[in-house]
Order: sequence, then structure tokens, then C-alpha cells
Amino acid sequence: MKEIDKRRQKSMNRKDTDKKILAMEAKRGQLIKAKNGMRLVELPEPIRTGYKKFFVIRPDIAAGDDVDLYKQILPYVQNTIYSNNREFLVKDYKTKKMLPKPHKPANIEHKVWNTLVDAKFNSRQSGMFERVWKQTGLKNPKIGKFEYLFTKDWAFAEKIEPHYKTHTLLLDPDLESELQQINNRIDRNNLWPKINKLLGCKSNKWDYETRINRIINKYYADIAENILEYKNDK
Repeated sequence: MKEIDKRRQKSMNRKDTDKKILAMEAKRGQLIKAKNGMRLVELPEPIRTGYKKFFVIRPDIAAGDDVDLYKQILPYVQNTIYSNNREFLVKDYKTKKMLPKPHKPANIEHKVWNTLVDAKFNSRQSGMFERVWKQTGLKNPKIGKFEYLFTKDWAFAEKIEPHYKTHTLLLDPDLESELQQINNRIDRNNLWPKINKLLGCKSNKWDYETRINRIINKYYADIAENILEYKNDK
């Protein structure tokens, strides 16, 4: 009986801990959302902030007859990532090792695909994609969505360039301080794997540069190319 009570107490303590971690992550999400809504301000001078990696058409393909087919596709599968090191290494929180950051062409979501077929892509271009099921639930394979995977990714090559910021978010010092405290606590206690597990996520925390530039792409799409200084159709 005492052993059952001990297991029950241990289970309750674990649930209480999980609730506290989720509450902290929810607070972090609220702070990030508030931060995302802040306005951009132009910097007096561009600031070097590491490197960016994106896809370009492979030189031999660019010199061939099919170059226009791939030029039309590239903007829809372009995937730009950012890093503070030229090797694009990120820490794996399970093994504690520095591993190359994954980089592959983006899939096209089903709704976007429906607007591209016939209107943008011809039958040959459409045939370069495969419909795949992307599971979004951690355990249930039925939870997910259909996406379209580009199967001719060999036609693209990776290109690395220095990254410069021309704009930055106007930050609230108090908000930034509270957000930093939460991030430090999560890092110090190595809570990212636990948070990902509780939320049903498979990937680790995005690095700051990639996250902030995706924020700019999302909220300032009309001027993002000037801010981030890259063209999606490179």
C-alpha cells in the first residue's frame, strides 16, 4: 500500500512539474508573440550577422534548355536558413554534439499547390512533385496534412553568403529581459527536449537568427527581400 502511495505521489509530482514547464513555455510564447508585433526600424548601417544558405539552380542545369522550368519552381521551394558559423552547425540537445543543420527544398502545402497547378505549373513541372503525408502528431500517424515534395532537388545547389541585417525589431527592454530569463532557464536545465515531447514536436529549438528572419518574412513579406537582402528566385 505504501509502495502504491509512493508511485502515486511520484506521478503527481511529475505532472505538477510538467504543468509548470508548459506554463513557462506558454509564457514564452506570449512574449514572443508580443515581440513579433513590434515594428521594424532601419539600422544606421547594415550589421553582419553570420551567414545564410539558400538554393540556386545548378550551373549545368542553368546552361541547359530546361532552365526556365526550374526557375519557375525555385521560388516555391526555396528554403533559406541562417547561422552564425559558416559550417551551419547546431547543437543536438540529445547527444550534445554539433551537427550540420538540415537543409532541403521546402515542400509546397496542399492549398498553395491547388493554386499552382495549371495556373503556374505545366504538366511536366507538376510531374516533378510527389504528394506526401506529413505527420504532425507525435504518436498518431493520422494527424497531419498532405504536402508536395520536389523530387528533382538534384537540379539545385546550395549557396552560402554573408548575411547582413538592414532592419531590426524595436524591442521593449522589460519584455526582452523577461524572455531572456525564461530562455536561460530552459537552456540551463536542458528543458527543450522535454518541452518538445510535451508539445508533440519532433525538432529542437530554432536558433535565434533563423527564427527572427522567419518572423520578418511572415509579418513583412512585402519588404522582406530588402530587409533580408536576398531574392527568392536566385
